[in-house]
Amino acid sequence: MTKTLVLVPGLLCDDWLWSFQVEALADIADVRVANHGEVDTLGALAESIISQAPPRFAIAGHSMGGRVALEVARRVPDRLIGFAILDTGYEAVAPGEAGEREASGRRSMLALARRSGMRALARTWLQGMV
Repeated sequence: MTKTLVLVPGLLCDDWLWSFQVEALADIADVRVANHGEVDTLGALAESIISQAPPRFAIAGHSMGGRVALEVARRVPDRLIGFAILDTGYEAVAPGEAGEREASGRRSMLALARRSGMRALARTWLQGMV
């Protein structure tokens, strides 16, 4: 029986992020890469993965994809045979002023994406990431 591994890209990433891992692991697992597509919440992406995955599977997520993997693990822990998160913040938003600054920044980025598109979001967001 071939084991299934679901890889979840981070924000602004697609299946290319995992292309080397897909190739390297192809002889030992059925490697699938989650597609964010039109899904607009972490919970909805988790549900999409859960609905498409076999009864037992492993999952690994990068950055935002790690948060999705955490949500999958929260919802169906009994279905997971393996779990990894890479470069992923796992703690809740900080309380008080620090948390409000983070939430406000996220709302600003969302507004920018809605107003000017994903390219504008990427240009702004990536400056702080690189």
